Amino acid sequence: MGACSRRQARDAASFVRSCVATSVRCDERQRWCGAYQVCSTGLKIFERQDKDADVPCSYRLSQEGLQAVLPFLGKQKFRMSVEEYQRFLNKRQLPFKGDEASENFSKETLETIRSDLVQGCVVAIPDIEKSLEKQMFGKAEELAVVCWLGTTNISLLVSKPEAVQLLERMGCDTKEAWDAKASVPLNEGTAAAAEEEEL
Repeated sequence: MGACSRRQARDAASFVRSCVATSVRCDERQRWCGAYQVCSTGLKIFERQDKDADVPCSYRLSQEGLQAVLPFLGKQKFRMSVEEYQRFLNKRQLPFKGDEASENFSKETLETIRSDLVQGCVVAIPDIEKSLEKQMFGKAEELAVVCWLGTTNISLLVSKPEAVQLLERMGCDTKEAWDAKASVPLNEGTAAAAEEEEL
């Protein structure tokens, strides 16, 4: 694992133990000029948002650390039916405006997306309580995924392997998910993940 530069370190925010944070701050105060470099700082919670995106926030949620912050997330999350969730994982990007919107989402889900959420990073959670197979799926929050809400589409911000793993957990066919076109990357980290998917 290569060491990250100071510029790279600002591209993400992570949870670390207090002893690690103390050591890093001590190194900065002493100006030891590279006595050590941080390679990994724990669980990545936020990622730097692309400057080209027309949103006020500089960071967005990372799928890797979503479970750590989900209990504290009051807004920018919504529930969709299990069928909608599975379709979303397979397609990776779905329109919520236009003629195709009603084919992908129910009227209730569309109303939530259009009225309760603002453009930017959002979290989608399957409403497994309304499913007959809810006991097989486990907890709904464990299936939550990070998404990007644009002006007309909502896109999945998880890699294909992660999407396939979630579908397999729900007992679904995964061929369509592997064949789906990757969503447009929002930053260098997402772009790197997209490149790995194609290998």
